[in-house]
Amino acid sequence: MSLRQSFARVLGEIADGADPLARFVVYLRTSVLLDACVTRLDHAAVPPIVRAFSRLHRLDQALLWTSLVDGATGVDVARPAPTPPAEAVDRLSAAEERLWNGWIDELLTAPGAGLTCSWIIRTVGVPGRGTLGQVASVRFHRHLKICLQCCEYLEGKDRFPLNLLDSLLTRPR
Repeated sequence: MSLRQSFARVLGEIADGADPLARFVVYLRTSVLLDACVTRLDHAAVPPIVRAFSRLHRLDQALLWTSLVDGATGVDVARPAPTPPAEAVDRLSAAEERLWNGWIDELLTAPGAGLTCSWIIRTVGVPGRGTLGQVASVRFHRHLKICLQCCEYLEGKDRFPLNLLDSLLTRPR
């Protein structure tokens, strides 16, 4: 990404209301890590959670980053956002939900994602779905032996949204 493109992107984000000047350090860290992770590799090698994060509105990215990296809660979450503190917490929850949905979409549309992947992601990995029967359990374990993406999903869902940091702060596999 060229300097001109980066500058134009920053100006566009200011115009969109995602004012990076409120907490420039948080904004800069998010931008640099995201750009480094997404642009250094081909699209298929970028982890699905990172692709989902990169598609979020910059304000959602800033709120999530402030919460995850800086450990901000309550009123502190509102600092990077041009929203009232009472709305920032709701916006953060909505941003987490949008990240989750984007991540699921990325997994379901990934090259090589088949019907069993879809079944695991939509059913097996969702909390509160109950236990598997014997046939379903055999199908589940057989699939996990051959599908790295589903293994990563099941591991990541238990750490969500911290699995985003795992993907951004470590070199993708």
